[in-house]
Amino acid sequence: MMAVNTVQNIKQQLAQLSPQERDEINQFLAQQKQRDALFTEPAAALTERERKRQLRTVWLKAHRDEYGGLYVALDGDRLLGTGKNYPEAHGAAKAAGVPEAYIGFVYPENYEGAMGGWA
Repeated sequence: MMAVNTVQNIKQQLAQLSPQERDEINQFLAQQKQRDALFTEPAAALTERERKRQLRTVWLKAHRDEYGGLYVALDGDRLLGTGKNYPEAHGAAKAAGVPEAYIGFVYPENYEGAMGGWA
């Protein structure tokens, strides 16, 4: 953290600048703020989401035979619960204390989906 004296010195110098020079400083500070935002919690959260997505993908491939035809609730590669439908799996995730868990249908290996439409 910057020393109080340094901040006071900078403020005094800023007060002596022209309006155009202060605008330039404001633009610089706004750019620094945007840059800093890239390296704070939201970026870390994105990295965590990506890590969990990768773990989930591996888990789904590895457990297709076991859970094919069911909905699963996952937190990364940790199975929180299953269900015959989305609400059941979501309820299992909430009961496990992870209400924002991934809920998805595990397609069996030989799954043949049907497409709707007009005949």
